[in-house]
Amino acid sequence: MNYNELRIRDIVNKDILYYDKEQEKVCHSICQDLGITNLPSVGGTNYYTLVNNSFQKRSITDNLTFQMDDLLFDPESIQKFQKNPKQVLFVFDGQVFIGIVHLWDFNDNSVVQAIQDDILLFERRLRQWLILNNFEDSDLLQYFANKAQEETSDHQRRFYASKLESLEKRLK
Repeated sequence: MNYNELRIRDIVNKDILYYDKEQEKVCHSICQDLGITNLPSVGGTNYYTLVNNSFQKRSITDNLTFQMDDLLFDPESIQKFQKNPKQVLFVFDGQVFIGIVHLWDFNDNSVVQAIQDDILLFERRLRQWLILNNFEDSDLLQYFANKAQEETSDHQRRFYASKLESLEKRLK
């Protein structure tokens, strides 16, 4: 099954706010308003991180960077976002600093649309597979009935019994 392989380039922000020593109060306010802790320096080799209400200059390390073609849902990409939830991460095209990404960029319409498209495609393919393998409504009813009887947990038995009841009502 082909699914949308979203990449960092699909969510990168190229309109960047840079740290400016002469506008440090504004930079501090921006970080607070956006819920972030760092801003890149012009040039893309360093960034300034907000620690105890003051900015500290740091080098951009690999754990804070992406390449434009990195996969968005790659486990390594996800780990970078998990380890740095309040930080913007830096995006490069080779050695050239291109922009930034943040965890909130996963809310971009292109990401949501791609996920919805993938789920719809999966559902359609699953439905085709079930039809090609001669599964019918009665098979699902039997599955829920069996699970409702064989589960050891009351919670699980009630769950499958309610699914069975709901499906029976819908079939009528």
